[in-house]
Amino acid sequence: MQSILGIDVSKDKLDLILMANGKKYHRVISNDLKGFLVLDKWLKFYHVEDLHACLEATGQYGEPVAEWLYKQGHQVSVVNPARIKRYGESKLHRNKTDKADADLIAEFCLKEKPVDCRVLSEGKNKPLEASRPRNKASTGLNSPFTGLEGQSTAGEEPQR
Repeated sequence: MQSILGIDVSKDKLDLILMANGKKYHRVISNDLKGFLVLDKWLKFYHVEDLHACLEATGQYGEPVAEWLYKQGHQVSVVNPARIKRYGESKLHRNKTDKADADLIAEFCLKEKPVDCRVLSEGKNKPLEASRPRNKASTGLNSPFTGLEGQSTAGEEPQR
């Protein structure tokens, strides 16, 4: 059975909700290599082999953990924060804590099954956000991220 990992990303830490073996587990780790090694041991402790990890596209802070999980052979989805926000609104999600956000992201991953985001960047496969704007005109930035048709971006309605 596939386990689900919801990750709420911040600059210095990651709040994690693991859905495995019919239960939910919470953990906070540092957002660096030391924390990623702790995450690896934590997943092994719960005998997680088939994992779908999901996190919001928070730019530079989420990319290292997404790449780490991808290199460990896990399915990784990096999702537009607006999708998660709207999902939470549809569930009347009102709690705004890092743990509650990680739980919401895990639930979103379980129910919505977002696409495993892998794009070719800098000559190697990396999991990157699949629903960011495609051109720099919409962000004002040069971005290696690609978008999917019909996906909404923060603050915008989906294209129909």
